[in-house]
Amino acid sequence: CVSVSTSIDYISQNTTVNETEHVILFCNSTGNPSPNITWKFLDNSTKVTFGEHLSLQRVNRSQAGTYRCTANNGGPSHAWAEVHVQVNCKSVKIPGVAFNVN
Repeated sequence: CVSVSTSIDYISQNTTVNETEHVILFCNSTGNPSPNITWKFLDNSTKVTFGEHLSLQRVNRSQAGTYRCTANNGGPSHAWAEVHVQVNCKSVKIPGVAFNVN
């Protein structure tokens, strides 16, 4: 069996989403054996999930930041890439007035 080090072939582009919307981030990798993918939210070092996609439902401002996709196939090296998610504040509408909640 020939081992091939891991590489990230594709990661989602940096994205902006409005508060309470959904966003799906993608990360594809190659290697032999096939790599396992882990997503981590770098702002608090929380391991978020395993797999090629990360689904963020009803996002809020605390989820804004950088997410790292790491591919590891058990070999001596691993590959990683990062994507930044910006979350716009939800607008509040009052008749005759519009402003953003901070």
